[in-house]
Amino acid sequence: MVFFIFETPFPYEKIAACSQKIPLARTRLFRDRSSMKTSILLATFIALSFSSCAALTRYKCNREYAARKGMEDANSGQLSMPGRLEGSSCEGEYSPSDYSKDYNYGFQQKKAEICQITTASAAGKTDGDLGNTAKSQKTKFQICQDQAVFRKLEPAYEAAFQKAFCSTARASAAAESLAQNWKAAAFDETFSSCGNSSSLKRAFDESYKRRFRENCSSLGATKFGEEEARANREMQEGREKMRMCEAAGGGNFVLAFESSYLATKAKLSQEQRDREAQEQERLRQVRMQEFLANVATTNFFFANKSLIAKCTVAADRSYIQTEVENRYHEQVLVQGKWRIQYYGADFQKITEDQTVEAVLITPQNKKTFQKMTLPRDAAYCRAEYLGA
Repeated sequence: MVFFIFETPFPYEKIAACSQKIPLARTRLFRDRSSMKTSILLATFIALSFSSCAALTRYKCNREYAARKGMEDANSGQLSMPGRLEGSSCEGEYSPSDYSKDYNYGFQQKKAEICQITTASAAGKTDGDLGNTAKSQKTKFQICQDQAVFRKLEPAYEAAFQKAFCSTARASAAAESLAQNWKAAAFDETFSSCGNSSSLKRAFDESYKRRFRENCSSLGATKFGEEEARANREMQEGREKMRMCEAAGGGNFVLAFESSYLATKAKLSQEQRDREAQEQERLRQVRMQEFLANVATTNFFFANKSLIAKCTVAADRSYIQTEVENRYHEQVLVQGKWRIQYYGADFQKITEDQTVEAVLITPQNKKTFQKMTLPRDAAYCRAEYLGA
């Protein structure tokens, strides 16, 4: 990368304003160009500032982004159009007025979609199906106040909301949810705004009883015990809920619940132990590979040649084996003393001793020597050539 050294005044404040992350104090610090080092820092700073500005401009100052912001504000009923202010920093080919025009296009396009009786009805149905008494989607229609259709939107929303909210489908779903969560069948509390409807009450009661019968069965108790254990809830809480079955004449399934709960807890504990063991083994393998590469392998000079020795302990721990590698085109006879260091399974050094060996290694080949005496608990080793 090539940096240019500026000797004329540079608009530091404009850079800082663009990125909104560069303190002006830092820009003033770099104004002292008394040395080449300071000039290079200044040039680097300017290059990074330009890069930050360019990225920010490309992201915000374009037609797609402006239109999308307009649609988002319209969809959330933002009459103040806060997203339009984001275009105030645009400049060059795409000006703030361009941003504002595209933002307004997106806002008006989304507004036209929202200010429809069908849209109001769909929103009312969605909130009603969900039992959303806060009627959160209703607020978006405030942007339609300047439309002739505005007075028709609220009635359309409310009619669709009431129809969905007081439907037998929602009564069944609400009852099933209450029974599934072991809550009382609070029909009057849940549907107080729906008036007296025998069909609504019947759908609610049938769904509640059906789901409660599923709870109060061997299969239901077993499933519930597993769910409670996996959610890490206290077993006593589940026992109290299962006793609701007995109180309602549905039978005693507490033992089935407890058996499932305890079995699931035991299973989860074993799975956790297995994961921990696997992680420990993974870490041991990583440590072992590092040990073999950095400790069990040594480099030494012999006859102006750099040779490599790798020491390993046999699987049955009855001997150690040291492999000496000759990468040269002539044979080498390595003879002399070796220091053998022994390490346990925890990679901690146990002890060391010495041996005298003579190893003839043919060109570009490897040769091994063995040592039959070693500590009983040795798992790894290191062989160091000491010389003749």
